[in-house]
This record gives sequence, structure tokens and C-alpha cells, in this order.
Amino acid sequence: MPILSAIELPEASTQDFVGPIPPWRQQLRKQRIKTVHEVPEAVAVALPGAIASLLPPEWQGSFLVGRYPGALKSKLIQVLEKDTSIDPILNELQSNNGQMATLVTWVSQLQATPITQEALPGDWVDSQVGPISVNLFEESYRIRASIGMALVAADGEVILRYQDEFESILDGQRTPPRVGRDLAQGLAEEVVKMWALDHQFAFFRG
Repeated sequence: MPILSAIELPEASTQDFVGPIPPWRQQLRKQRIKTVHEVPEAVAVALPGAIASLLPPEWQGSFLVGRYPGALKSKLIQVLEKDTSIDPILNELQSNNGQMATLVTWVSQLQATPITQEALPGDWVDSQVGPISVNLFEESYRIRASIGMALVAADGEVILRYQDEFESILDGQRTPPRVGRDLAQGLAEEVVKMWALDHQFAFFRG
């Protein structure tokens, strides 16, 4: 199903590790923040493939493109924004096909902070994707996102729900699709440990 996004990104910071930054760097940061908005959709695109690649060979399921009925998507986003239980609304995702489950994915929080705020130029900082060089001309951003997913059976029962925080780096080379794959891979590695392999869940709306 289309990604549910309940994030609000801050304005581009005007400070780095040593103080205020010049206008040309502020402009570069604004460009980075603008591309961060593409990350949730990139997660949704990458997640089905990430899950499928990690499941054992005996899983013979397939993912199909789905859509939310009526105003259900808006209701789900409102629940995420209020940080209340999402299960009662997920129960409304009943399928006309008795063998089709629904995969719901959401991003409830996303932080984007420039690496140049963490250390001096030329230094290296650690990240979950490896060491990153602090470069004034690159303005790499550390992306931390709280991402969740739920697998809902045809009768509306929530079979699996999981949420955690994942991290990646956004810069000129690591574009939103790459960041989305990083975040989706982190989520997939966790949920496949609990994924239903029962034959009755052969098709998924994702």
C-alpha cells in the first residue's frame, strides 16, 4: 500500500560544528532538506523487494500494488500523528480476496541533521552505513527515521506489526532511493524473523 508519512522536517540549520555558515552552504542544506521529502516513498518502493530477498525459498508469496479504500489512509495518518494505537484502524483493511493480506508501511518520525554539525572538516564520523567524511562542500545529512509496518490478514486481523528506528546517510552520491533501500533493508531484516510463511498468505497488497 502507499506509504503513510506523518513527518515534519525542520528548516535547514544555519550552524555547523564551529559556528554560523555562509549563504552558499545554507542553500546546499536547503537542497538536501528538499530531497529528504522523497525518502518515505523510496522506503515504500524498496521494502517489498527487501523482504522477498530475505525470506526462505519455501515462501512463494507475491506483492501486488494496492490502494486504500475511501478515507482510510487519512484516518491512519491522523492516528500516527497522535501517536495512538494504529491497530483499530488497520482492522478496517479487510480484503475481498480471502487469500490476500495487506502490507502497510509508515514513517512516523524522521530526523535530518547535517554531518558538519558533528565534527570538524576532514574528520570522520561513524554511521550505520560506515564512516563518513565531514565535507563542507558535500553537506551530508544523517537520516534517522522511525519506520513501521503491519501485515493485515484478509479478515482485518493484524498478523504482524513492528516499528523501530533506522539510519542512513543522504548526500550527493547517496540519493533518496539509496537511503530508502538502506532503511527498508534494516526494517526487512527485523520483520522476516517473524514473517508468516503459511500458504494462505500467498498474495500481499503492498
